[in-house]
Amino acid sequence: REASEMDQRRQVEVNRTTAMAKKLAAGPPVAMNRLMAVIDNQAPPSHLLLHPHAPLLLAAERSSVSFWHYGDNIVPGRSTKVLRVRNPLGTRISSMTLLNESDPHLGLLFVATNDGVVRAWRGFAQDGEESLVAGFKAMPEMVADAKGPGLVMAVARSDYRLLHCAGESPLIRTWDMESERCAHLCRTGSTSAVTALSSSNEHWHPYTLAGCADGSIRL
Repeated sequence: REASEMDQRRQVEVNRTTAMAKKLAAGPPVAMNRLMAVIDNQAPPSHLLLHPHAPLLLAAERSSVSFWHYGDNIVPGRSTKVLRVRNPLGTRISSMTLLNESDPHLGLLFVATNDGVVRAWRGFAQDGEESLVAGFKAMPEMVADAKGPGLVMAVARSDYRLLHCAGESPLIRTWDMESERCAHLCRTGSTSAVTALSSSNEHWHPYTLAGCADGSIRL
């Protein structure tokens, strides 16, 4: 019963912030002429991510993700939580993304490291409620490289079950997160590493963009 009431409160918060985002989107554009806050993250962030349905900022460092709540009255201070990713010594976080962001638990947080491993966390924003629900070698041929881009990811916006993964390899692997199996394997046609991935949200004509270290963008 307590868990059900907590889920209901979270769903109310998700609905409130979603309505606020729609209201802001419908209004006039806001000029970026005011510095709202300066947050001391202690460590240099390598990746930043704003949750689309909650006032939550995610900042990734080498082996952890810090969470900052924000709003109209921002008070810079300590992060509300720090998630230890548990990646091996000598590896680093190379990308992160969210899936099913509108559920009461704010979705799943996928964190990729430069050794080709992806870890998925649920309840990541609540202190003491985080749980590692999946961990797998998304790119088996990859080894940790201090200079390379590491593993990069993109959620298939046409089918939210699918996660595209690439990196120090001429391959793009698409993982089905329901079955936790590799559903598709695609060659980029380049011998260079993939440095960035993006996906369309068209259901009938889905496509994936891959940016490569040789300067090419492949569709």
